[in-house]
Formats: sequence, structure tokens, C-alpha cells
Amino acid sequence: MDPLWLDRERVDREVKSIDYGALAFDNDLGVYCLQGEPFTGACAQRYPDGKLQSIMHHAEGLAHGVTAVWFANGQIHLYSEMHSDTPHGLHIEWDKDGTRILEEHYRRGKLVVP
Repeated sequence: MDPLWLDRERVDREVKSIDYGALAFDNDLGVYCLQGEPFTGACAQRYPDGKLQSIMHHAEGLAHGVTAVWFANGQIHLYSEMHSDTPHGLHIEWDKDGTRILEEHYRRGKLVVP
């Protein structure tokens, strides 16, 4: 995992994203769209104070790439890698004090057991 994802302010500065509210889910296509077209890029959600809450990458309207979520205090809460809406790669969760509470590895949606 790139340490970039642990730093909410750095992600906010360096990762270009649109507001999640600009996306619409197309039930017929089963994907997220921007202005009627399947979305490729990153979208962000923010806390009421404007701080970054989450960022999710998409390709052709499906979750694809990194998703990261932070607690309001700035501590990372979740890091997950996706491929075409399926967990693929690393998935880590932390509690509010920064203690890692879960780490899993997925391959094409299936948990890889060491």
C-alpha cells in the first residue's frame, strides 16, 4: 500500500476528484454515470466541515482502484483495492485511534488465505 493513502490532506491535494453527488447510478447499466456517461476517475465525499471523508476510484462506472475512508479526526478508517466492482488486492480497516483491526487480501473477490 502506498503511504499516500494514510494522509488525508495529501490525498485531498494530490488526487483529482469530483464530488460524489455529481454521480448518478444508472440502474439499466448497473454503473455510476457522470452526465449520462459511465464515469472513470475519482469521486470524493466530504464531512460538513469540508474535510475529505472518502475517495473512490471508478473505471467505466464500476469501483476500480483504491477506495479510502477517513474518520472525522483524520485517522484512516478503510483502505480497499477493487477491480471491476470486486475486491481484488488489499483490504485494511483501522479503529479511530489508529489500531489496525483487519487486514485481508482478495483475488477476484475471493479471500486469499495464507
